[in-house]
Amino acid sequence: MIKKRVILITFLFISVMMLLILNISIGSSPIAIKEIVKVLFFNDGSGHNPMIIKEIRLPMALMAIVVGASLGIGGCEIQTILRNPIASPFTLGISAAASFGAALGLVLNANLFKVSDTLAVTANAFAFSLLVAGAIYLFSRQRQIGKTAIILFGVALNFLFNSLTMILQYIADEDKLQSLVFWSFGSLLKTTWNKFYIVLAVLAICFAILTKNAWKLTAMTLDDTKARS
Repeated sequence: MIKKRVILITFLFISVMMLLILNISIGSSPIAIKEIVKVLFFNDGSGHNPMIIKEIRLPMALMAIVVGASLGIGGCEIQTILRNPIASPFTLGISAAASFGAALGLVLNANLFKVSDTLAVTANAFAFSLLVAGAIYLFSRQRQIGKTAIILFGVALNFLFNSLTMILQYIADEDKLQSLVFWSFGSLLKTTWNKFYIVLAVLAICFAILTKNAWKLTAMTLDDTKARS
């Protein structure tokens, strides 16, 4: 079984690397794969290709991989802890809280942490998602609170923050509403190397913590009696 998993992971890793190269080659100005290999491995290319590859397309492609890995790990751990295959940041209200935090920044120009304007929306979204995650954690520490009750509590928070976001959408002007809708869809167009390094660092830290506690998390997939044993 372990050999099969190693083979599968190796195959998926190679596939991701091939898709990464293909993703870089596709765009408004197509770039040949040979040219991409020359730029990435030999730091040699013609015209503006090195700048397009290294400063625009490569950070976006790598950010897509890192964000995908982060979402995959986060969803896996939430489902593991709650022992529910439908549990996710969406069902628990974490994503809705993040959208509300972003809406505060985009519609009301709120800046909770007094950071630069370019980071205000991201900081607001992170703060509210962390707030809801903390509320769910405190709720789960109450006695006789089961996993089903935790999910229902998260669903209630999801409806609450979705409603608050709709209120902000109602009072927003056309330009701000468009910005909010665009943000909710998600985009990698404004990716920079600094933003990529931040997300990569968070992923690496979380991955290390979860790997260290892998056996405990495996035990949590069993029923409560076996987990205690």
